[in-house]
Amino acid sequence: MQDKVKLPDHIIAMLTHLPESGLGYQNVTLTLTNGTILTKRKIVNSEFLLLHENERYLTNDFEKVELDEN
Repeated sequence: MQDKVKLPDHIIAMLTHLPESGLGYQNVTLTLTNGTILTKRKIVNSEFLLLHENERYLTNDFEKVELDEN
């Protein structure tokens, strides 16, 4: 099972108003509070970021989300 992290409430609220990329998921770019940008990422149920192997993030690490066009 793939690890995941819950996103902060302000990002969840934004995602609930954006279209899905597929059934139950959204492809996004995320900006972290330290300025790091995570590209081509998948969020399920507008709430959880699926993590890559050996990644560890906390809910408060996320600042901004943008829906990927492709």
